[in-house]
Amino acid sequence: MQRIIALLAICFLATGLFAQPTNNYTSSADSDPEALKLVKALKAKYEGMANIEAMFRMDIELPGQAIESQKGSMARSGDKFHFKLAGQEGISDGKAIYVIMHDNKSVNIENMPEADEESGMLTPQNLLTFYDLDKYIFALQGEETVSGKRLQTIELKPVDRDESEFIKLRMTVDAKAKQVSSLAAFSRDGSRFTFYLDQLNDNPALDASRFVFKKSDYPGYYVEDLRF
Repeated sequence: MQRIIALLAICFLATGLFAQPTNNYTSSADSDPEALKLVKALKAKYEGMANIEAMFRMDIELPGQAIESQKGSMARSGDKFHFKLAGQEGISDGKAIYVIMHDNKSVNIENMPEADEESGMLTPQNLLTFYDLDKYIFALQGEETVSGKRLQTIELKPVDRDESEFIKLRMTVDAKAKQVSSLAAFSRDGSRFTFYLDQLNDNPALDASRFVFKKSDYPGYYVEDLRF
């Protein structure tokens, strides 16, 4: 699961807008009320969608290395998803996850995480609703107008910093559409992952076969079942 999670996961845009520091915040109760209101509206919107289909871009910035840019797509229907990014693909029927690596023609079959399992990373199921209100401190950092859209920036800092993969997260939101525009994550080692949501289709009709793995579709691929 870690390969596809690590590629998909990490998402966020650093806009450089610092209206107020959050260093003194120690619990979710310290969140900015305006930021919390906006986050709740986003969460309600995305959780209310039975189906989601999106096109996105992701920049991966590792210390001392050139920025790597990748394009991808994802579709989600309940616990089922189909995801593509660079040379990898992920399919879940809600019971298992099939991680397809086209470069070396292999497939790993892995367990779906339990509903309450803490992975510390984002997954296709929770990509747009990962921000647990009790686990982050939210602060409104500022806003700017881009191409006629009013974008607001919210910074998220984990309440339990020792358990989090990231030191901070930041997302920009289209204030009028109540839609995530971009997301960014900052790792402890100086890495930064930036996710740009280019297109989002609300509640599209999705063919059920899209969430079914068929070995015959991948002739010559080595399949390893890692479920337990």
